[in-house]
Amino acid sequence: MEAKQLLKPYRRTIICLRALFMFSTFAVEGLALIPIMIMPRIIDVYVPQQNISMILISLFVFCGIPVVMSLLNTFCEHHILIMAHRISYQINNACYEKLLYQPLVFFDESYSAELANKCAQEAHELIAYHVFTIPKLVCNLILCIVILILIGLNHWLLAVIQIAYLPFLVIPLEATKKPLKKGVSN
Repeated sequence: MEAKQLLKPYRRTIICLRALFMFSTFAVEGLALIPIMIMPRIIDVYVPQQNISMILISLFVFCGIPVVMSLLNTFCEHHILIMAHRISYQINNACYEKLLYQPLVFFDESYSAELANKCAQEAHELIAYHVFTIPKLVCNLILCIVILILIGLNHWLLAVIQIAYLPFLVIPLEATKKPLKKGVSN
């Protein structure tokens, strides 16, 4: 039985976990924008006015946001991971249950425990791919576009410079890809 077939009954749950992970990622990354918005107000308004109480409150929020982000991220990923492991555990049980009802000849001709472990491992990797990897890539792409738009709203030239910077990130990766592949194959 293919791992995709094993995932079929859990498709709705996986989609819900993916949406929950994307929402939590956006919430955590959205919190990261708050200190960026607070800092100009601290520098431009509160410091010139010497409003010490607002400076302290703003700095408390500015410094507290990373702590809240870390806690929220850990909490959400932990619970999503637990739910994903439950699905993986159920799939693993389904694999072994299928093995229990095979004829004895099957066990003579195949390494049944290895097959079940491989199927469960593939299912677990597929769950991780669908629940964590794909949503993280989509969220990062959307966040990059939003940040680029915010930079462009601040000054269009900064946005153009950010876009022009991308080839300097890609070219070294492409240049080192072939030697790395050659080294790995050797």
